[in-house]
Amino acid sequence: IFGNKMGIVIGHGDSGATSAGTSNNYVANNIVYRNAYGITEMGKVGTNNRYANNLVFNTGRAWLVKGAVTATVAAEPQFVNYQANGTGDYRLKST
Repeated sequence: IFGNKMGIVIGHGDSGATSAGTSNNYVANNIVYRNAYGITEMGKVGTNNRYANNLVFNTGRAWLVKGAVTATVAAEPQFVNYQANGTGDYRLKST
C-alpha cells in the first residue's frame, strides 16, 4: 500500500455498519509505505482481528490496533529501486 494516505484501515463507521463492529479480519503479508497511517483500527471494531507479517515504514504511526500483532515490523523495506512516480522496481532487496 503506497501513498493512499490512509494505509490499511479496519473498522465500521458508515451507514449500514453492524453495531458489533468488524470482527475476524486477518491482515497479512503487506508492505505499507509512505502513508499518513500504517495499519489502523477506526470506528466500530469487533473482536479477533489479527495482523501478521506486515512491514510498515515512513508512516505517521506504524500501527494502532487492539487486535493481535505478530511478526509485523516498522523498518525500511529496501526496495530494489524505489521511485515515487511508480516507475521503480518494488521487489525487495535480498539482505
